[in-house]
Amino acid sequence: MNKTNVKKMKRLLLPLLAVLALPIYLVANWLGDETFYIVCGSSEYKVVKNGSVWFGGWQKSNAGDFGLFTLNEKDKTASLLRFKPEEGLEYHGVDVVFFNKDSIKLSQRYDMQEPLVLDGVEKYHLFYIYTINRINGEFNFWIEDTDSNNSLTNPSTDTYILNRGSCRVVEDGNLF
Repeated sequence: MNKTNVKKMKRLLLPLLAVLALPIYLVANWLGDETFYIVCGSSEYKVVKNGSVWFGGWQKSNAGDFGLFTLNEKDKTASLLRFKPEEGLEYHGVDVVFFNKDSIKLSQRYDMQEPLVLDGVEKYHLFYIYTINRINGEFNFWIEDTDSNNSLTNPSTDTYILNRGSCRVVEDGNLF
């Protein structure tokens, strides 16, 4: 190759590399003060009881997409459109626990018409705790008892189900 061809290839290659890097940039989302949308889903879960993992660890889940999160970088706000709301539950707004350049943690309270028996105690008010890794798109959530002291940092009940999956950016909140 002569020098002229090398220069031409560099001029074509650099913009192409920039375009290929764009999806990674969006997952990390350095969009400043804009609203952005992500769809997160669960692909695996594990049951933990008294600190021990049951049923051999992570199990495949066919839950699919969980919901559409609308997030605002400037205001540090979030909302969630659940794709499969459960009957008998009243969902409250999504609260931001923290919202930084590496990760986002959210919580959402819900009230149940019928109690959930958790460790022998009837529970009518629980939280979903969501964590989103902004670098690699990893998504985790668990259900937590509202009476626990450290529910927003780690699952604190004796028995809980931890779910994990991934998130992807969606243009303008339109899924189709």
